Amino acid sequence: MIAVSMASAPTALLYTEQASPLVQRLLSYCRSALREQRWEHAQLCAQDAIAFCQESGDHTGEALALLHLADFYGDVGELGEALEHCARAYQLLRRQAAPLQRHNEAVVAYALGLLTELQPVGFIAALSWYQDAITLFGTARESWATLNDGSKVKLCDELRIEIEKRIEHMLQSRLKHPWRAAFDIWTWDSPESPFHRDRESRGYVQDDGSVLIGGDVYYSDKKLEFDKAYYYFALPAGELAPVLKVSASSFLLFRQQWKAQQEGAGIVWQRGSGWVAVEFRRERDGFRFYPRRPVILGDEKPIPGDAGAMLKGYAVALLKKPGE
Repeated sequence: MIAVSMASAPTALLYTEQASPLVQRLLSYCRSALREQRWEHAQLCAQDAIAFCQESGDHTGEALALLHLADFYGDVGELGEALEHCARAYQLLRRQAAPLQRHNEAVVAYALGLLTELQPVGFIAALSWYQDAITLFGTARESWATLNDGSKVKLCDELRIEIEKRIEHMLQSRLKHPWRAAFDIWTWDSPESPFHRDRESRGYVQDDGSVLIGGDVYYSDKKLEFDKAYYYFALPAGELAPVLKVSASSFLLFRQQWKAQQEGAGIVWQRGSGWVAVEFRRERDGFRFYPRRPVILGDEKPIPGDAGAMLKGYAVALLKKPGE
């Protein structure tokens, strides 16, 4: 999931021992694919696990697989899809009477908190889900303590502390910046992970529509409207500044979207290179994307690779300082 290490991702925290061996294998393959950024493979493994569980009537296994599919959608920025699958997993687990499933219910509530926190306007919903997760981890802790499972007791304690820290960080951020929406800022140069930065950096949308970044005020060239179904983030204008005829201190705001659905300016992430500015174009065999600044002047060849298997985003706004 975006900005969460694989070790602390919800799928790594699940109690899966009660799932069938086949489902456990499929979900293990899914986690490996996510770790290796093979998103299409991760999606397929999770979908296969869901189909198998539905065929066999394994509701607990289906819930675990749904969370893995939600993790995939969370990785690729499709927050609406991720939340929908996560909510289905939560409802399935709530119906399971086994006390140990309160652990998995807590993990899914935690995942719902992470996903809603990624939304620019998900502040209140995220706090609510985090609070539910803390309560559920407390209940799960009691079950693990009854079974003398010290490692699981410790995990529940650690997760409750971690979630409390996230809540405190959110509250402090809100007090410091009384924003109505917020988004992350990443770097272009991120060859190993699409989401990388040296230190935390965010943009805060104020009531008047201006954006506060690092103590400086920016204004958007368009009215900022956020669709809850997607993840939004910004990148510094950088080397694109001369092309866009803006200052290097400007920022570009993007909406991450797994499926290419429209033409326009955007970005794709390439392992080993980082984010690359492109132009999406509709062609006979689907969407292709072309570099905004070809290495060879006049080169119109699309970037190699399947557009459907790469992380991508559409440019939605340009953020500039006053007078620039």
